[in-house]
Amino acid sequence: DNLSNLLNQYNYLNSLVNLASTPSAITGAIDNLSSSAINLTSATTTSPAYQAVALALNAAVGMWQVIAFGISCGPGPNLGTEHLENGGVRSFDNTPNYSYNTGSGTTTTTCNGASNVGPNGILSSSEYQVLNTAYQTIQTALNQNQGGGMPALNSSKNMVVNINQTFTRNPTTEYTYPDGNGNYYSGGSSIPIQLKISSVNDAENLLQQAATIINVLTTQNPHVNGGGGAWGFGGKTGNVMDIFGDSFNAINEMIKNAQAVLEKTKQLNANENTQITQPDNFNPYTSKDTQFAQEMLNRANAQAEILNLAKQVADNFHSIQGPIQQDLEECTAGSAGVINDNTYGSGCAFVKETLNSLEQHTAYYGNQVNQDRALSQTILNFKEALNTLGKDSTAINNGISHLPNA
Repeated sequence: DNLSNLLNQYNYLNSLVNLASTPSAITGAIDNLSSSAINLTSATTTSPAYQAVALALNAAVGMWQVIAFGISCGPGPNLGTEHLENGGVRSFDNTPNYSYNTGSGTTTTTCNGASNVGPNGILSSSEYQVLNTAYQTIQTALNQNQGGGMPALNSSKNMVVNINQTFTRNPTTEYTYPDGNGNYYSGGSSIPIQLKISSVNDAENLLQQAATIINVLTTQNPHVNGGGGAWGFGGKTGNVMDIFGDSFNAINEMIKNAQAVLEKTKQLNANENTQITQPDNFNPYTSKDTQFAQEMLNRANAQAEILNLAKQVADNFHSIQGPIQQDLEECTAGSAGVINDNTYGSGCAFVKETLNSLEQHTAYYGNQVNQDRALSQTILNFKEALNTLGKDSTAINNGISHLPNA
């Protein structure tokens, strides 16, 4: 086994020494680094970096779609003289919800709860509005007929986010739900509010919106109506973090790693403005100008770091609770960015295809980057590589001489 490993090591290093002595091989490696950098920053379906950002984004917005019907919202017990406390009584259109009155899905959420707001209470109307604005921004971007989908990581598009809601003036004082599960406001006069928000469809903004969704839910930590039974957690009751804490922690890490991926791709994109030039008639045995190889190594390391971060996003996803992973994959609404009566309870995150693309292209570009990195290291440490080859050759010959019947 030792001799076999030594032979493999010798053959691998010898191939690198031969490549380091072949100008066309070096040119090919430089071209590979350039093309993979372009793919990471400018492509979509074949870019592991893009797929990592998409996975984090879809997991965050999908998580809200999965659990939204179990979260109540409203201004709480003290409306104030202007009926504006904690946002007042509001209704929001184009949202993922379920109506217990009709026994079916709905796209309207009415924030009229009069129970206490905050941790283990209801989500305040004002916090729901913050969350909904972030949600609508992402959904507008992902909807092919509105934002056209998230563009490549080095691209950006302007878009308008339409948000429809109503504010209720002079709502009637509190009532108690028939099941005794909290109080609510009724009646009053509704004032329609139509907002048109100028926004940007790019990875940076969308990831920030995703972070806002997760931040609202984890910091406000509202009570989950009926416990975790609807999601396969029959023994769990309490607030959002009591029931879904592992999933929220995983998605939060996904967003952080995706933001790191995006930042690294920006640096990579900037570096590509400077072309790597191989010296004429380069000979690793005699040439002292190896600065180009150092630049190759720097870019290979930068790409490897992006690929590792992209892999971490995928690993983070696997930490999401099993039943939630299944709900995120399900898409009863039909496609990303579409909100209809079937949206509630399903994430439309297209997890399987995104994960497959991410893992497949991470492996492909990872192998290529590792080869280019090994070649640049061999050029930079050429004398050491030759010395190692000599020592390995001697060790191999000694090993062969001690074999039976040698």
